[in-house]
Amino acid sequence: MEANKKLEDCTGAHILDELCTGKRNQNSGRPPRIDYKNSMLAIQTKFDLFMNNHTNGAHANKHIQERLNMFEETVFVSMIPDAGLKDDDSFERTVQYMKYLPQREKDSVDDWIEQTVNENASKPSTHYSTFNSGKYRDLIGIREVRGRIQSRWLKAFNMTLPTIKSNLARLLAKYNLEYDEKVKEYVQSNPAQVRTAYLTYVNEFRRKIAFYAAYKSEIEGHFPHAKHGTSYEEVERDFQTHWSRWRPLTWPAYLNANELKKHACAQSSEDQSLHKLLDSKLLGSSHFDRLQKLFAYMVLALQHDELTADEIATIESLLYGGLSCSANMDKFVRDMMRRLVRKTFAVGIAWLTQMYTYLLDTFREAVTSLLLSENNYAYLKNHSPFLKIVELDYHRKIRTMTRRAIYAVRDTRFAYSAYAHYDLTARLKKLSFYIPVEISHELYLEKVPNVFVKDDDKSKTTANNSSEYRQVTIGEIFANIEAPRLISFIFGSESYLTTKRDQKSGSHHPSARQTVRELYTATCGKLLYDIAAHFNAHVVIGINEFDQIEPYSPRSITTLLTGMSDFQIARMADIDFEKVLKSLDHYKCIIGELTEASILLNKVSQQLHNYATNTYAELDQFEKRFENSVKKAMDQLDHRRKFIHPIASELSSSGSYRSQIRLAGESNIQEDDEEAYEIQVLLDSTDEAMCKAHLEYIYQRHDNEDLRAGLLEGESLDQDSLKQTATEYQRLFSSSSMNSAGFVSLDYTNKRSETQTQQETIRSREDIFRKLELFQEERSDNFVSTSIVNEELEDVEPDTSTNNPTDKPMASLPNPYVDHELPPKLRKKKFIKPK
Repeated sequence: MEANKKLEDCTGAHILDELCTGKRNQNSGRPPRIDYKNSMLAIQTKFDLFMNNHTNGAHANKHIQERLNMFEETVFVSMIPDAGLKDDDSFERTVQYMKYLPQREKDSVDDWIEQTVNENASKPSTHYSTFNSGKYRDLIGIREVRGRIQSRWLKAFNMTLPTIKSNLARLLAKYNLEYDEKVKEYVQSNPAQVRTAYLTYVNEFRRKIAFYAAYKSEIEGHFPHAKHGTSYEEVERDFQTHWSRWRPLTWPAYLNANELKKHACAQSSEDQSLHKLLDSKLLGSSHFDRLQKLFAYMVLALQHDELTADEIATIESLLYGGLSCSANMDKFVRDMMRRLVRKTFAVGIAWLTQMYTYLLDTFREAVTSLLLSENNYAYLKNHSPFLKIVELDYHRKIRTMTRRAIYAVRDTRFAYSAYAHYDLTARLKKLSFYIPVEISHELYLEKVPNVFVKDDDKSKTTANNSSEYRQVTIGEIFANIEAPRLISFIFGSESYLTTKRDQKSGSHHPSARQTVRELYTATCGKLLYDIAAHFNAHVVIGINEFDQIEPYSPRSITTLLTGMSDFQIARMADIDFEKVLKSLDHYKCIIGELTEASILLNKVSQQLHNYATNTYAELDQFEKRFENSVKKAMDQLDHRRKFIHPIASELSSSGSYRSQIRLAGESNIQEDDEEAYEIQVLLDSTDEAMCKAHLEYIYQRHDNEDLRAGLLEGESLDQDSLKQTATEYQRLFSSSSMNSAGFVSLDYTNKRSETQTQQETIRSREDIFRKLELFQEERSDNFVSTSIVNEELEDVEPDTSTNNPTDKPMASLPNPYVDHELPPKLRKKKFIKPK
C-alpha cells in the first residue's frame, strides 16, 4: 500500500481485514483469523511522496502513528527518483544503481528530517514539532524493510527446516531401499544367479519334503501340530471337494467316516479305538498308516451276497477240462475266489491309489507354500514355468514309486487268484504254531472261552473245586502246541472238498460255500498285509528318503537346469533386463536430485545465518565441494551395482539380447519324446494359467493310466456301478440310441450321480483344455504335427517281466474321463524337429 494515501482509501487493507475477521465470505467453512496482524508486515511504499506532503513534524508523526495503530508492524520504503536510472541502461549501470540505492534513500530521508521537518520546527513563527526520530526513524528505509523481511523469512525457514530435512532424509532412505530392491532384482536377473537359486530351491524342496513326511523337529516350527494336524474326516472332505484330481469311484467296500464309526459301534459300543483313529490329528507319513488300517477295516467289513444254487451250478460248468461228467468243484472254487477278490480289491486299489496320490500332493503344496514364504525364495513366486517344472518333477517321482507298488499289488493279487490255494489256510495255521512266541502281543493275553486249565497257584484245600481252574490264554495254547515238522510245510492237505456231490440234493453246496469263505478270508488277510508292505516299501520309505542324492539321470530337473544356457534360463525366468536397468537409472536420478537438495539446503541455512562471511571465494569452494559430494554419492550407487550381468555386453549391439532370447526358445525335442515335450511346453508357457492347464492335462492322463494299472483281465473301474445281468444289458444296449459323441446312452439309475459329477467336471475344464489346444497350434514354429492318432487312451501295458502274459486289458465301456475330457488333438501326438 502507498504511504501517502489516506487510511480510508486503503481498499485492499480493508478487504483483507474483513476476510480475516469473518465479515466477508462467511460460508467459506474456514474459521476467522482475528489475530492475523500478529503475522503480518505492512510495507508502505512511495514514502518519497509522503515526505513531499509532510513538512510539519506533528503531522508526520501523527500520520505515521495512525498507520502503526491500524496495521501494527509497519515499515516505509521509497525509490529515489533522481538516481538517473533509465530503461535502456546497461546491466553494469543497473548493478551500480542497486548497489548504492539504500544509501541514497537513507541520505534522502535524513535530509528530509533535518533540513525540512526539523528546520521548520526551529522557526519561531511556525511552532511545528520536530520529527520523532527515536520512535519512527528505524521504520524507514530499504535496509530496514529488507531486514524485517529477512527476519520473518528466516523465522519461517528455521521453523520449517527440521521438517524439510526430515522429509529429505525420509525420501532418501525410501528411495535407497527401493534402489536396493532393484539392485537385488538386478542381481536376480543374472541367469547364473537364477540358475543357482533354482538348484538351491530344488535341493531345499526335496529336503523339506523328507522333513515334512517324517515330521522332524527341523520343520515342526513351521507346521505346528495343533494348527496343521488333520483328522480323517477333514482329509476325506478336502479330498472329495477341493482336490481337482479326485475321481468318484463305486467300490462296494467303501465306508465314509460316519459309516465307519457306525459300523464300529455296531461291532462293539465300548471299543472306541476306531473313533480315536478317525479323530486323530495327524501330519506327515502317519496319514499312510491310518489309511492302511481303514482300508483293511473296509475290506474285512465287506459282506458279499450268499451264492445261490443256480449260481453254483452255473460256475461249476460241464465237462470243464474234459475229465468227467461230475460237477467240477475245483473250477467253482477258483472262479468264485477270483470273483470275490476282484469285487473286493479291483476298484479298492484304485481308491487307495487316489488317496496316496492326494496325500503326497498335500505334502508338496505345504512345502511349496513354506519355501515361497521365506525371504530367500519369495521372488520365485512369479517364476511359474520353473515352479511347475518342479511340481511335474515331483509328480513323476512319486508316480514312479506309486506305480511300483501298484504293479506289485496287481501281480500279487493275480498270483492269489489265478488258481485255488487250498493249502493256504493250513499253511497259515501251521506257520502260526511254528513261529516262536517271544514278542508279547496283546492277542496272546486274550482268554479262550470254555477252555480251563488247572491253576497251580491256588490252594489245594479250597472247598470249591471250580476255583482250582482258570481260563487259558491264547499265548498258553500256542506255547503248549508242538511246532509242526518242516516236512509238513511242503505237502498239501489230506482233503479239501467233500466227496459227496449229489446234484439232486445239492449236498455239496454248503461245503463249497464254506470252503470259498475260508479261502477268501485267508486270501484277504494275506493280501492286506502284502498291500501295506508294498506301499510302505515303495511309497512311504521313498517319500521319507526323498532328500537322498539320486543317481545321474538325463531326465532329472538338476540335469535340465545345469544343461540350459544363460539365455534359456533368462527366457524361462522371463527376465526383462532392459526394464531393470531403466528402473535403476530412474531411482539413481531421484536419489541424485534428493542428495543435491539436501546439500544445498544445508548451505543455504549456513548462508542465511552467516551472511557476512559469504564471500565469492567461499562460494566457489562450496560449488566444488558440492560437485564432489554429488559425484561421490552417485559413485556409491554405481558401486552397489557391482554385479555385472553376463549378457550386459550384448546390449551394446542393437537387438542382440532379444534375438538371443528368441533363439533360446527353439527346441531340439526328439520325435515321440513325451517327457521332454511336456517340459518344453512349460518352458514356453510364461503365463501361469497356461502352465496350470498343461499340468492338469498331464495329471488327468496319468491318473487315468494309474487307476487302471492295477486292473487284471475282465476288470473295470465301472464294474461295481453296472448291476444289470447279461440279458438286461443286451436289451438296453440294443434299444439305446447313440449320442452325438458316439457313445451309448445307458440309463443306469445307480450310475446317474457319478455321471453327472463327471460331466460337471468335464464342463468346468473344457475352457482350459481349449486354450491349451490353441496354444499347441500356435507353436507351429517349433513343432509340426505329422499325425494325430484319434484313438482312446488304452490301459497301461502290463509288465511282461513280472505279469502273466495272458493278463491283458479287457475292452470296456467308453470312459467319459478318457473320451470326453481330453480334446482329440491332445490325446496323442507325434512331433518332429522344425526345419
